[in-house]
Amino acid sequence: MRVAVLDYPLVPKANLDDIYERMEDAIWELHHDFPEANISLIDDNSGEQLALGYTNYLKFCLLRKSLLSVLWLI
Repeated sequence: MRVAVLDYPLVPKANLDDIYERMEDAIWELHHDFPEANISLIDDNSGEQLALGYTNYLKFCLLRKSLLSVLWLI
């Protein structure tokens, strides 16, 4: 099992959008380098909340993209 550690900026030096952008860049880089790997976000305390919030953000983005695709077809 391979492990990667993400060092993300903290508030007040960064806002949530900055942190999510950093997470997204890291996840895409990991996926590019290891396309066959399953990527899990694991942390405790605030990092756990970031992982949960980020996965909900991804679900929202995918849902929004799907809805826009459906509306485009109508």
